[in-house]
Amino acid sequence: MGGLRIAGSLVAAVAMVGVMGLAGCGGSSGGSAGQSSGGPPFEVSSSVISAEDTQEIGVWAPDAEGSWPVVVGFHGQGGSHQGWDGLATELAKQGVVVFVPDYRSTSSVANEMKKDLVCGIHHARTVAGEYGGDLDQPYVIVGHSMGASIVLGPLADVREGTGGTLDACFEGLPDAADAIVSMSGCHYESPDGDATSPDMPVPGTPVTLVAGDNDQVCEGWQSEDAAEALSEAGYDTTLVMIPGGTHGTSLFLDDSQEPWVPVPTDDPGGQQTVTAIIDAIEAARS
Repeated sequence: MGGLRIAGSLVAAVAMVGVMGLAGCGGSSGGSAGQSSGGPPFEVSSSVISAEDTQEIGVWAPDAEGSWPVVVGFHGQGGSHQGWDGLATELAKQGVVVFVPDYRSTSSVANEMKKDLVCGIHHARTVAGEYGGDLDQPYVIVGHSMGASIVLGPLADVREGTGGTLDACFEGLPDAADAIVSMSGCHYESPDGDATSPDMPVPGTPVTLVAGDNDQVCEGWQSEDAAEALSEAGYDTTLVMIPGGTHGTSLFLDDSQEPWVPVPTDDPGGQQTVTAIIDAIEAARS
């Protein structure tokens, strides 16, 4: 469910797959990320959608009238939207619409992965208003594990090398997110010991890195070093280190078991991640 964790842009990530088996109006209200006549926690509705050119996309939204920020999440290799249920539900409770597109992360065909990601983002933004998502506000892309590495690369990298086959999916799609949250990424060294290197997002994009200091898959030092490198390169960078956090903590999952199992949603490590993402959304407003 967590999947393979490698670093670099999507182009670099795809190249290594065969080797290593996306704000509410006018500010916050009552502590929520969006604006509503009520306040959080909101009831949450969830569904699974798709289009002709996408895989399945998980959707979590506040079950209330309001105008909400939009988050798009990228899962890890071998994962799916299902593994995001805990985190996405907790974000939706706070007034956020969350989309998590599935992508063929174990495919050896690079364009299949690119197509799933690009078309997934485009479809999510196309239908966001149906779930209360406000496209006039910034949006945030959040990635976990291999997804954490993918989100650090500019979306232009996704389009590169596709021979123009994804032009339709790119229609109206911005070149970059307004903020990025990278969770539990292997930014320098893969679990198999392969050397990698952190990618740099589109200049000026604020970046938050979330890591667990007990992550045995992508050790916390990798996010610490990546945060330092990003800061030195001039990025507005925030590092959130979760005490005792493991590779699944940010998703409210216990990764000591196979398959991974949910942990209670009052878990402090998971809630620390929720706060980090809400903070990134609020920072993207300014």
